[in-house]
Amino acid sequence: MHATPQWGEEGCSMLRGLMQDAPLLISGILEYAARAHGEREIVSKAVDEPVWRYDWHRCDQRARQAAQALGVLASALVV
Repeated sequence: MHATPQWGEEGCSMLRGLMQDAPLLISGILEYAARAHGEREIVSKAVDEPVWRYDWHRCDQRARQAAQALGVLASALVV
């Protein structure tokens, strides 16, 4: 089966079906992990540190919280 070339918005030819519909972002990967594997445990250990245990759902929540805090800090710097 061959993909047929089609014209994109910029007028250039592109093959449909060979490109993603959405950009590949870390946030999207994390959202998928939280949705599909939310209760799966993540375990990490650093030298001279205790073992950290949490799941993908909590990791997604913490990443969103950090992103929101950085957004607030960035908007405060713009003013």
